[in-house]
Amino acid sequence: MLSLKSKSIWPGAHCLLRQYAPQVMYPLSAIKARKAKGFQTCSKVFGTEVDMWLQRAVEHGWLDWGASKCDWELEHALNIPGSAARAALFLWKELVARGFIAVSCQEQVSCEQYAAAPVLDLKGFNRHGESTIVEIKCGWAHAAHQGTSQFSQPYTHINNNDRNLALLQLAMQVACLRATGTNLKTSNAWMAALAPRVPNESSPTEFDVTIIELKDLHMETASAMLMQHAASQAGSSDTSEV
Repeated sequence: MLSLKSKSIWPGAHCLLRQYAPQVMYPLSAIKARKAKGFQTCSKVFGTEVDMWLQRAVEHGWLDWGASKCDWELEHALNIPGSAARAALFLWKELVARGFIAVSCQEQVSCEQYAAAPVLDLKGFNRHGESTIVEIKCGWAHAAHQGTSQFSQPYTHINNNDRNLALLQLAMQVACLRATGTNLKTSNAWMAALAPRVPNESSPTEFDVTIIELKDLHMETASAMLMQHAASQAGSSDTSEV
């Protein structure tokens, strides 16, 4: 039997994808058009802070979090224009409106079959009680289609842009969950793109939230990538044992 490497060094979905994705490049016209509409860039620190507030929402009680007036730290953070707390609240409202209830945040799934350990931003269930996961991305590019490069061989059929990267990352999470026994429909895997926008100089920061459901193309491609990775890990392990 082929043995895979220790799960302590299994990569996450984002790390796996970087093997096939060169640096994402966007047409200058697309960047100018987004800036003209007031869209702003997001830092990694900002994204981490959004995750932190959503973790607080899960711990507080998902449905009560945004409606609560007794969380003074949250109330203070919400009064800061453009804060990560305000961004998290915009996202929370959109997900609650869609019937999503989160039960965990930043949960890692260790999958021996694929030698991968992706991290789920949000895991919970939809209004029908079905398992549902959400991958959160901050920045306008994740809701856009534009890109000027392709993935590496043999995945050149997919355009290399932040939207596809996020959806492939989400698809890897679905594949690993299914391999570890979770019954998860493709339509119950959502990518939430959160983009800060200032309509004009006198307006406060708003946050556009775009929810995109996973498609079969991304599932098929992500599964092929995972199988290729697992095979290479097994081959490497066999070689080291000789």
